[in-house]
Amino acid sequence: MKSILNLLTKVFVIQFYQSHVSLFLFVLGMSAGFMRAQDHLALGALMVSSPLLATMPIMLWIVYTILFIKFNSDLLSLPENRFAYALSFVEKKRQLTSITSIIAVQLAPAILYGAFLASLAWMNQQYIELFQIISALLILTAIGSLQFFSRIANFQDQNKQWKLTIVLNRSIVKPFPLFFPEWIARKELFVLLGTKTCGLILLYAITQLYKFDTYDVRLIALGTILCFAAQSPLIWNLHYFENQVMMMTRSMPLSFLKRLINLLITLCLLLLPESAFLVGRFPEQLSFYDLISSLTLGWSICILFYGFLYWKSFLLDELTTRIFFFVMALLVITLFKMPLLLISSVLFVTGFSLWIANYYRYEAGATYNTRDLGS
Repeated sequence: MKSILNLLTKVFVIQFYQSHVSLFLFVLGMSAGFMRAQDHLALGALMVSSPLLATMPIMLWIVYTILFIKFNSDLLSLPENRFAYALSFVEKKRQLTSITSIIAVQLAPAILYGAFLASLAWMNQQYIELFQIISALLILTAIGSLQFFSRIANFQDQNKQWKLTIVLNRSIVKPFPLFFPEWIARKELFVLLGTKTCGLILLYAITQLYKFDTYDVRLIALGTILCFAAQSPLIWNLHYFENQVMMMTRSMPLSFLKRLINLLITLCLLLLPESAFLVGRFPEQLSFYDLISSLTLGWSICILFYGFLYWKSFLLDELTTRIFFFVMALLVITLFKMPLLLISSVLFVTGFSLWIANYYRYEAGATYNTRDLGS
């Protein structure tokens, strides 16, 4: 039992925290650098003040759960980790105990903050919210454990396709800009749902702040930067799709204008939820110019990431580390009241210039060799 637990911890827990160290440093820096102890207590008390508000941290925990479930699934698909499937021959009770233990450690940040919120709910006699928090953490732990358990128990059926999927693939002809949205929904559904949920929750929280105090456009700009920068995994997968899965399109006789149109249509589909939310819930006290500036800022960030990957390729974890420092610099520039349209123009020009200059010279080398998406 102890040997199994130690092995799973080294492979899944330690690697998970090492791979996402930039995310935890970012959260720690935002919470410890901008909030005092009194602010944390006030925010926690607000979250447990009603059942509706208590769902906000639960939604973030769901996104976090999707993140480590996706990470575990990717690790299990690697050839060097196929030994984990041998767990299916171990006694079921020992399997569940070991798996639940490592899932609880992966979920530890949510569990620790949940314990903080639960203590506040207990002190304030908010028993419904207390039940919400405890039950949510237990359910998420159970979901993560059962998904891991199911994966190792049914590893031979992972490539099985539903008959409806086969019929749809044969009967519906899709235009090229729809290829990537369908592919990402099939292969990286957790990434797609996680980035969209996280971004929309962030935008919702920031737009709600405008109802209680007076802020200028910089606040919504900060939220836009964080929201659209969080789409970097989708941009990375788009680059991977175009240069590995659909490599033949690079040799097709298409003009840059046609390629640009396809790219913009694909990005429209990917960024539609965030863009529509900004348009529909944009603060009334801000002008139409501020809305256009915020939208172009978000889109320019994605264009910059896309062009940058043609100039210099990185693994997704490496890209995330560099994006962290880029976002920090962009937040500081925005706080100094730099015009948003000026920032957007610089990012747009830089991104498109990198893409055009390096498109035909780009070669997908060893960057993707460690990745197995089953494409």
